[in-house]
Amino acid sequence: MACAEVAALVLIVDVIVTVAVDRRRTERPGQAGRGGSGRAKLTASIAVGGGGLFTLYLVARRQRTQELELAQRERVQDHAELVAETNRVHAEKVPEHTAQVAEANRVDAERVAADNRVDAAARRVTELFAKSVEQPVGCQNSALGR
Repeated sequence: MACAEVAALVLIVDVIVTVAVDRRRTERPGQAGRGGSGRAKLTASIAVGGGGLFTLYLVARRQRTQELELAQRERVQDHAELVAETNRVHAEKVPEHTAQVAEANRVDAERVAADNRVDAAARRVTELFAKSVEQPVGCQNSALGR
């Protein structure tokens, strides 16, 4: 309940009590002089009860807020544990992955070296043919004659 709702409830109870006290006065005309102090006591009791009700509302709201904070802390803790577990699993996989990458790099380096050897041989043949074409026909110093 909000403050306005509590205040409205206290006002409604005060009106009901006032009506009830006025009815008692009309039913017992001889006790009309004592009705005012009874009404003041009743009104004070209602005010104290309203204050207690408002206090109860505040306590319930505070408890609800604390429960929500606790639930939030639990969610944060669960998330932190999940992240820690994920990081641990990834850390366990890093050495294996590093070894796989190193092996793949080694295989690629060997392939590139083999390709370079083939390319070097082909380039050497091409250079020799190019030099032989530049030499006059029948020359003893041709590149192919060596």
